[in-house]
Amino acid sequence: MKRILKNTFFLAVVAVLLSIITVSFTGPAYADDNTNVSEVYLGGNPVGIIAQSEGLVVTEIINVTTDRGSFSPALEAGIEKGDIVISINGEKINDPYEMNEIIKNTQNSLLLTILRGKDKISVTVVPEFDIAQSTKKIGIAVKNYITGIGTMTFIKDNGKYGALGHQITDSFGNADIYGEGKVFFCDITGYKTASENKPGELIGKINIDIPAVGTIKKNKICGIYGEITDNNFYTKREKIQVGTKNNVRPGKAYIVTTIGQNPPEKFEIEIVKTLSQNQRAEKGMVIRVTDKKLLSTTKGILQGMSGSPIIQNDKLVGAVTHVFTNDSKMGYGIYIDWMINEA
Repeated sequence: MKRILKNTFFLAVVAVLLSIITVSFTGPAYADDNTNVSEVYLGGNPVGIIAQSEGLVVTEIINVTTDRGSFSPALEAGIEKGDIVISINGEKINDPYEMNEIIKNTQNSLLLTILRGKDKISVTVVPEFDIAQSTKKIGIAVKNYITGIGTMTFIKDNGKYGALGHQITDSFGNADIYGEGKVFFCDITGYKTASENKPGELIGKINIDIPAVGTIKKNKICGIYGEITDNNFYTKREKIQVGTKNNVRPGKAYIVTTIGQNPPEKFEIEIVKTLSQNQRAEKGMVIRVTDKKLLSTTKGILQGMSGSPIIQNDKLVGAVTHVFTNDSKMGYGIYIDWMINEA
């Protein structure tokens, strides 16, 4: 089982998000206190995700062309890809343009405070004049957001929702900095099927030409959460009763997901194994796709299906979270308890 755990992928298709992350168990234990939520609107539809970061993530180290040669002052000062710049000279920073203006206009060295994992580090960098672009630079590229595609799991009567079933993370392992953002309408335009040791993925387009349909307020181990502000997004959808992890049994079940331009569809799966849990975790059940249509088209579970509702005995009992890289028919699901409680 340890080998399998290392060969699973989070299923949200997010730019710079597809690294393998070790699952950890965090937070207090929860009782089955979702019984006060008897029904929710059923998800299964794709959503576009744009989450803002706290600070600026260093995505590239870039050489600066000077009269003394080509090098990166930031690299020489000890800055690495994946570092998060949170302040310059003691002032918080979250705008790449503002950072460039500070660098361009400085006459001295700059004191950058960065986060590297759980460590906070102070680094002094001396900007250099780039003779190719006629401006001062320190030799890094930064980004303050992450974008991608996931699947809505449920929406409550008050518009509060849960999606993805796992935390969104960039390729450097940064997760907690992406705590707020927006969700948009998303069109699935196609998909890539799995190849050897590489999962397939949904291909979609985030429609940012129209207003966002909701907000992201939390990015937690068991998914993203916020509020849908466009009632047309969910009020005409099917409602479903909510189950608990105590209702889940090995056997026949269904996932609801979107693989093309049609509305969400129900596909048959088998719940192979259920795991006993007293704490929030992304991997509560092992599932196998048995639906002939899904197997003949996508070959199983794709990245982008993260958050697809799992239904057993006409109750919402969980959401898809991972796919096995060595077998796209197999994956993991989270118990709906953890998502309902978080929402």
